[in-house]
Amino acid sequence: MRVSAADWMKSVGLPTTKKGMFSGFINSEHTLLVAPKSNGAKASMMVEYGFEYNEEANKQFFSETSIPLGSALVTNVRMITNHSDVSIGEKTVHRKLFRILNKYYKRKKDTYSFLTNGYHHGVLRMVSPCEDWWIVIAPLMGEGNNPVAQSQSTPVKLDGFSLDVLA
Repeated sequence: MRVSAADWMKSVGLPTTKKGMFSGFINSEHTLLVAPKSNGAKASMMVEYGFEYNEEANKQFFSETSIPLGSALVTNVRMITNHSDVSIGEKTVHRKLFRILNKYYKRKKDTYSFLTNGYHHGVLRMVSPCEDWWIVIAPLMGEGNNPVAQSQSTPVKLDGFSLDVLA
């Protein structure tokens, strides 16, 4: 496992379980959730923090974001997030959220794999490049709590989605 629970706690925030809403590490703005995917990640949370991951709590997020969208090399995403917010599919995401993730994934072939719900206003789910963590990102919201227009961000060119990352 390349990124431990301790790393996520430093970067994202304390592990939490809100009854029926979510389980994992969530930032203070409630725009980024990192949840364990592999048994090693779940063990890391348990051993390092005594935090038992509740898979049932994230069921709604995961069932709503089950449509494979595509994948992108971390290096390509990093180049965009150095100067601009990013558009992934129909979602515009604030660059600071990706900066939190990008610092842990620097290998040449590291790839983010994206899933969506097909709605313009819905969340975006990703599989981390190490395939140990689920990452859920809320889209950037503008005035009137409406999603920010894609014209205000730089699109990420997506490649095909490998179903192997879901195993």
